[in-house]
Amino acid sequence: MKEQTSNVLLKVQVLEKRLGRLALILVLALCGLVVEACIIYRLHTHPTSGTLSAYNASYDQQNKLNILSARLGTCEHQLQKIQDHKEVAFTAALQPSSWDGSGYGVIGPFNKDITLKHGNVLTNVGGAYSNKGVFIAPVRGVYFFTFTTYSWVAEKDIGVRLMKNNEEVLLVWETQDKGDNEDYASNSVLLELEVGDKVYMRLPKGYQVAASVKSNIHTFSGFLLYSRSIQ
Repeated sequence: MKEQTSNVLLKVQVLEKRLGRLALILVLALCGLVVEACIIYRLHTHPTSGTLSAYNASYDQQNKLNILSARLGTCEHQLQKIQDHKEVAFTAALQPSSWDGSGYGVIGPFNKDITLKHGNVLTNVGGAYSNKGVFIAPVRGVYFFTFTTYSWVAEKDIGVRLMKNNEEVLLVWETQDKGDNEDYASNSVLLELEVGDKVYMRLPKGYQVAASVKSNIHTFSGFLLYSRSIQ
């Protein structure tokens, strides 16, 4: 019984010491708050040149920190927008609907302009190139496009147009004579596009080109060089 009483008294003493330390900590913290409040009150009610200068300097520093923090937030937001954008790149090859024993076939001529559907899609990162032969810009930015056209025909007009929406951007063409029946032509361009702008290849009325089901000799490619935020 005496041993149990001694243990209880010991625990009580330990608890009292801990409570005493906690009380001391609380008192010190309260004193610190009181001192800080007194300093602030003094600065506002009885400012001297020295204390006012220190107060103003502290305020200026805080204001600069707020401005820098806001700018940092804006930069982080813009960076996140860029990182969220999809990577964009594609290459597709034109194939004929009918062909000879070597795999070559002619497309055209037609009595109106037609969109060339490069159906053999080799790469389509970001999915911006559609099965209708049209590239649709997913983000605002600067894009690079290139194409190679092939012909195998005599005494015909050959050539293609690269279009942006309803406007011609590039045209390659030639009138083949009797002794010149196989040709390649290529061209490239940088275009600034808005979201939803369309880029595609057109075969002009009365023109024709050739392609192969065995070789990718007539191609259309493009990729996003860099995106641009809306100003």
